[in-house]
Amino acid sequence: MNKDDVTIKHCKVSDKVEVSYHVISADRDYKLEDGDQPHPDLVEAIKAFQNDLAFAFLHDDNEKIEAFKASGFTITENMGVTHIVITGSVKTVHDRTVGLSSGKIPVDVEDKKDPLTKKIDKAIEELYQFTFKGKKSQQEIDFDEEK
Repeated sequence: MNKDDVTIKHCKVSDKVEVSYHVISADRDYKLEDGDQPHPDLVEAIKAFQNDLAFAFLHDDNEKIEAFKASGFTITENMGVTHIVITGSVKTVHDRTVGLSSGKIPVDVEDKKDPLTKKIDKAIEELYQFTFKGKKSQQEIDFDEEK
């Protein structure tokens, strides 16, 4: 499937990958859950949203950005305005993990110099490679001979 024929709408990356996408030529939505380990490039592309998720909640630069972990996003468009909602979790001071989402963040997907747009484009590219081109986790193989 050609990349221009698909619109990625949602993803969640953890021990498995969930992707929702729209096939333009068929005018149909699909959801895929893949138990294969995500490629490290895909994991890093999703982790790149950590600061954006944290800044949706933090009011002081002294607060702990490291406590936030991004795990996915949803992209929506309504009346010509595109938004991203970043999903993830935060570790509380009581050592609990709480799921959360950023709320709608407006994004100009046409501005290729915008840092958030760059992150979205990178994540979408990695999701496309994972979903349609088989870019899965790299396995380490030990070729040491028996001694």
